[in-house]
Order: sequence, then structure tokens, then C-alpha cells
Amino acid sequence: GDVFLGTVHRLDRPVGGLMVFARTSKALERLNKLFATKSVKKEYVALIQNEPSSGSGTLFHWLLKNPKSNKVDVSLTQIDGQWKQAVTNYKITGSFKKYLKVELEPVTGRSHQLRAQLSFIKCPIVGDLKYGSKTKCMDENIALKCVGLSFVHPVTKEDFSVKIENIEWNV
Repeated sequence: GDVFLGTVHRLDRPVGGLMVFARTSKALERLNKLFATKSVKKEYVALIQNEPSSGSGTLFHWLLKNPKSNKVDVSLTQIDGQWKQAVTNYKITGSFKKYLKVELEPVTGRSHQLRAQLSFIKCPIVGDLKYGSKTKCMDENIALKCVGLSFVHPVTKEDFSVKIENIEWNV
């Protein structure tokens, strides 16, 4: 048949890590539904510059994308119907060089969610100049990686999980 490769989800340009692609249009449709219904567990790891007030917790914010600046504004409260709730679980798990390593699990999937929320609590991701980092990464990316994806396979109904164990940081 015809060659097909469909992009199921996206990562911000300077973010590295796992991606899911579909080999058929039917698979793309089924996988898109999993992502749309929040049936995919996503795990990220980042290096941050400052220590949050707690070593673990859940971040609750409201986000609004600003198309002119291609940035996301953050609020602690819902301002109007355009702002969307963003929820992220986090846990500090160690350090790398002079930075803190944090595991992140986005409950919602908003644009720039992890970057904007961490910046809002004064813990910008290393290399993320757009969101307040004072440090560049050597490869012009940011120190944020998608390291885990888990979901129930839409056809076989078996648990599917993939994880990156060893991260190389270019800081």
C-alpha cells in the first residue's frame, strides 16, 4: 500500500525525547483519540535552576497562549473563558552539576505547559531563555526530555509502555 507516517503528538521544538508516530491513517485516528481523551501517561525529566518551595507536589495554574510572542501567560485563577487549566505533578529526584533534576507528569496537555508553570514558580528549565533561564544549553535546546509514554494499545488492548532510562544532558 501507500507509505504513511502520521504524527500523533508534538513536542516543543527545543524539547527532546519520545514521539509516537502512526503507520496507517486508522492507527493515527485511534492514537489521536487516546491523546485527546487523556488516556496517555506522559513522563518528562527536566533540569531546573532553582529549588521549588516543596520537593514534590502538584502545580495548578491557568494558561493563555499569546500568539504574538508565542509564549504562554500563567495565572493562579481563571480570568475568563479563554484561559485553560493546567495541572502538573512534579518531584525533585536528584541533581546534575549545579542543577536540580525534576520528574514531571502533565495531567493536562497544554502548549508550553511545563515550561510556563516551572517559570511561574521561579524554577525555569535550564536553557529555556524564552521562559526566564539565564543559562544556555550547548546544543541550543532546553533541558527538558519526554522520557516515558504509556497507554493501552487501541487494537490489541495490551498495555504499551516505552521509557528512556539514561538521559544525556548537554549543559
